[in-house]
Amino acid sequence: MPHKDPEERKAYMKEYYQRTKEERQTPAGIKSKRKATWKAQGIIFNDVDKFYDLYLSITHCQICKKKLTVDKKTTHSTKCVDHDHNITDGPNVRYICCHACNCNNNSRNTSGEPNISYRKRDKWRFNKTIKGKTYTKSGFKTKREAIHYKYSFLHKLKQIEINKEITSRLLSGTCRKHQTGPR
Repeated sequence: MPHKDPEERKAYMKEYYQRTKEERQTPAGIKSKRKATWKAQGIIFNDVDKFYDLYLSITHCQICKKKLTVDKKTTHSTKCVDHDHNITDGPNVRYICCHACNCNNNSRNTSGEPNISYRKRDKWRFNKTIKGKTYTKSGFKTKREAIHYKYSFLHKLKQIEINKEITSRLLSGTCRKHQTGPR
């Protein structure tokens, strides 16, 4: 292996990075990097070039219809390729979607109930992302317990939102039912 010395290898890699920087920023370089990333993630398709063209043409999430972005840092609207991890011998792409839908997708959900899944290690599990924050609780012995937790959790969350709305209206004096001040 050339450059066995760590310092020599580091200097070589730095020089190589600078030498090939412009090449990686060309459309061909971007396409090559994207294909390598998909391969590393285990995404399989019949015709790579055809799929890449389709990927570029999709501008809105195929699940929630949100406008997709291509960002250096992952955001809710970052374009993602959703695929089935259980399929390893043929095409496994499901959607081109936003990061939020890709995280909330029900690919591991065999329960028939959104956000409830079964995992041998955790038993039944509730997992939901709301406004960028992920709420997870696992260890339920039955699916019914997990579903009950989900609905009670969502109910409590809704009550908190309602209370915040009432409080803000009371403080601003716009709540008709609980009008403050002189009448």
